[in-house]
Amino acid sequence: MHPLVIALALVTAAPTTAHARTAEPDPVAVLRSLLARGAGATTEFYGQFSTDLSKEVQLSNGRRTFIGSGMAMGGTGLICHHSSMQLDQTLVDAAIAQMDRRWPPGEHGGAAAVFLEDGRILTSVGLDNLNGGVSLCHETGAICQAYTLDKKVTASVCVYRDPGRGRVLVLPPCGICQERLALWGPDVQVGVPDDSSVTGWSARTLREVNPFYWGSQFTEDGTWPAPEVHFS
Repeated sequence: MHPLVIALALVTAAPTTAHARTAEPDPVAVLRSLLARGAGATTEFYGQFSTDLSKEVQLSNGRRTFIGSGMAMGGTGLICHHSSMQLDQTLVDAAIAQMDRRWPPGEHGGAAAVFLEDGRILTSVGLDNLNGGVSLCHETGAICQAYTLDKKVTASVCVYRDPGRGRVLVLPPCGICQERLALWGPDVQVGVPDDSSVTGWSARTLREVNPFYWGSQFTEDGTWPAPEVHFS
């Protein structure tokens, strides 16, 4: 059976004043409390809880989080809903959260997150193996899950924790992941390092990252191949 997974929709709300702000509620604790009162059944999934209920909680930063129900295939991390489908800090934070769940603090680690066309976020981590030939990039799981769900990917970001420098890096997609993301066209946004940005990263389209994409040589008008071509 496919587990029901929490769908988190982050909606910007006016922050409350500092003196009126209450302690940030733990969404999992909220769910446990509701479920204890018979609000629904739950199944753990990558540290998140599935449920058939919907509950709004306000975070200490003034943002509101809606906890509701959603469907996910097994094998992918957090699934949440977001009003934007453009690469933003929310997507980066989702990747970092997945990384922190999977890799202990202070260790090397990484993860990826993608936006789907319906606003959902999928996260995944890479597969390490003694045989390097079977290892997988961090983005692979989320990309395959999007394809399984038959949903278009609109943005993708990969993060890496570098303990030596004490920082989290945003890594551009490797050539293989660019090929995988090309399935959804040249306007898919990806995160790239950018020292001129206060965040240390910026968004670029695949077209900008790969202006001489080889696949465009096999279309009549020189545009990027349509998804149907990839399916053939």
